[in-house]
Amino acid sequence: SSDVCSSDLVHNGRNDWKWSLYASRVLMAHMRIAGQVANDHLVIPAPPSASDPDWSEALTTKSDWYWMLKLAYFF
Repeated sequence: SSDVCSSDLVHNGRNDWKWSLYASRVLMAHMRIAGQVANDHLVIPAPPSASDPDWSEALTTKSDWYWMLKLAYFF
C-alpha cells in the first residue's frame, strides 16, 4: 500500500499567475461594504467534515475565478 495523499497527485502548475482585486468602503460610519474578484489559491476542503479532506486548489486554470461581496455593520 502507498501512503500518497490524493492532493499529491493533483497538478496545480497549470496556472502559476494568481491575482486579486479588493475594494472596501465605509458607509454612514457604521457599515462597510467590501468586494473581491480573484483567481487565487482558493482551497475548499471537500468534504469539510472528513478526517482526511482534499486540500487541492479549486482554481487551476486561467479561466477559473470567483467574486464575493460582504456587508458588515459595526458600532
